[in-house]
Amino acid sequence: MDESLEQIVLRISELIDVAPPSVLDSDAPVLAADHEHDVYLVGLIGGKDVGKSSFVNALAGATITEQSSHGRGTSIAVAYVHETRAQVIEQLLLREAPGRFRIVTHRNDALLRQALLDLPDIDSIYQDHIDLTRRMLRHMLFPVWIASCEKYADQNPQKLLATIAQGNDPENFIFCLNKVDLLVARHGEEAATQLQSDAAARLKKLLNLKDEPEVHLISAREPNRFDLPALRERLSSQKSERLVDTSRQLASRQRDRTLLSWIDRQQLPVKLERLERLSKDAEELVSSRVAAPVLDEAVPKLRGDPGHHLAMIDPCVSRRLGRWPVVNVIQTMLSPVALIVSRNIGEVVPASYDLSGYLAQPLSPLLAGTFATLQQTQPAVGLLYRDRKLWEPMQAQAAVRSLDRRCSVILVKQRGILLTKIAGDVWFGGLFRFVFTIGAIVWFPIAQPILEAFMQGSVLSSAREFAFLFIHVLSVTYLLKHVGFLLIYFISLWAILRWSTHRKAGKLLDRWNRDEEDELSLTAAVIDWMDDLLVPLTQRKMEIADALTEVERHRERLDLASAA
Repeated sequence: MDESLEQIVLRISELIDVAPPSVLDSDAPVLAADHEHDVYLVGLIGGKDVGKSSFVNALAGATITEQSSHGRGTSIAVAYVHETRAQVIEQLLLREAPGRFRIVTHRNDALLRQALLDLPDIDSIYQDHIDLTRRMLRHMLFPVWIASCEKYADQNPQKLLATIAQGNDPENFIFCLNKVDLLVARHGEEAATQLQSDAAARLKKLLNLKDEPEVHLISAREPNRFDLPALRERLSSQKSERLVDTSRQLASRQRDRTLLSWIDRQQLPVKLERLERLSKDAEELVSSRVAAPVLDEAVPKLRGDPGHHLAMIDPCVSRRLGRWPVVNVIQTMLSPVALIVSRNIGEVVPASYDLSGYLAQPLSPLLAGTFATLQQTQPAVGLLYRDRKLWEPMQAQAAVRSLDRRCSVILVKQRGILLTKIAGDVWFGGLFRFVFTIGAIVWFPIAQPILEAFMQGSVLSSAREFAFLFIHVLSVTYLLKHVGFLLIYFISLWAILRWSTHRKAGKLLDRWNRDEEDELSLTAAVIDWMDDLLVPLTQRKMEIADALTEVERHRERLDLASAA
């Protein structure tokens, strides 16, 4: 997914648990990233008594807003806009300044897409004035920053200007020093030039610019002197759509630079390096204190447990021998003996696959103690594991139960595969079993003697001899003579089948025990469980690394756009 830089910043803010930059605040006085209409706003921003209203009237050549040197000053937003665009601006002002605006229309087609705004003082003592100005700044593409010769170095207006410049490029700004006529009258033209130079130097430092910006010297009281005539001509013709689009792109890049600067201050590479060290230390500690006892003690004891071995293989034996005629009768007859043995073994084996039962020390206290050590030595662990506090007994017990469930699932899968591979039937299995069971009963006491006599030719001498042989073979006395042999045969066959089943099952179990990467390995299950315990650490590492990759991609895109 191609995330915007704003989304990445919010994601980073959540990852490292810090407040996002103020430029993303819903009430931040910075230009919004989107625009809804084709009208661009030129707004006059300044403090009290800097002559904003006089300047607006001088630009428009008419009385647009009332001038005041005392009282509350300008308390509403006044818009000077072409009559065909009045409805668009009205909708904006109804949303941002309901009941606190006035619209003055004109018919100058040269300013069809431009709206001029006069706003309340930015240093007003009335908070509602300041709030209104801050809201309107979010829609102002071309701010006209007005300061008087007496107040151009005031700190509060400069702080607001720096904030506005976080979301708009200073190239879109116009900087003016008003009431220059008073300064020239008192101290001469040279003083005005020095003040202009000082203001430009302050703006360069404040806005971190490469070059000093142009500062216009104006006098609203004497509109035909100084820089006001040229500035009025500049603002009395609307900007082309291409120039407006370029200005919006500049503002967007400035916003991106502000966000990238905030990201740089978070020192994500340093945090990632620390997180990698923490992850490595946590892995070593959990491995040595928790995983090692399970792998070195509990798992080998479980594998070597006769009860566990019997529980895994006995179903295979029962199913496989149950398909063999006669052999299944022997298996049924001997099953009570096997049941007694299994019960005697089961008395010393836990009823479930609880690995803690095979450890000298219970597993959950080991786990809780390990993470308690991590949490005390590494404060970041407390933040990363705030939703899963493994140092608490209940959470540690839940984690151990999850390991038991994993082992149970693995063992059930192993048993299922053993049943399928060893006790499963094949297409020729029925014929094979019939030959070795029913075939043996027919062959040894009946078919073999008759065929032997037939091959010797004795039964061909007379029908009487053949009948006598047939009756002899089917006699009770003769058959009872072969019962002992058949009993030995079938018991031997039963023993061979049991031995073969145990051998095949043992090979599969040994293979699963040796191969730590097999999904049916208990060792792999324990290692995966340990990895899951460290998921908050590894996941946070991946998230920060991915965020850094995305940040670099946006930085390259911004550099290419700026170079173009």
